[in-house]
Amino acid sequence: MDKATDEFGQARQNLADFLRLNSLRNTPERNALLETIYSFDVPVQAEELSRIMSDGGRLRISRATVYNNLKLFEDL
Repeated sequence: MDKATDEFGQARQNLADFLRLNSLRNTPERNALLETIYSFDVPVQAEELSRIMSDGGRLRISRATVYNNLKLFEDL
């Protein structure tokens, strides 16, 4: 495994733990957004994430969902 894979795996586990502790659901949308964020080698703007996620990757995610989950990710 490379460093990026390890970091993504740790981030995914941190998210799952945080959601469980706060009685929140671990949704496919949250996981897809996290995976998309970790697919970039450089910082990405929220608007760009929103465009990418709404353009129909595996899941179509609304702008509101992107912004709400980015706020949640900040709290991790």
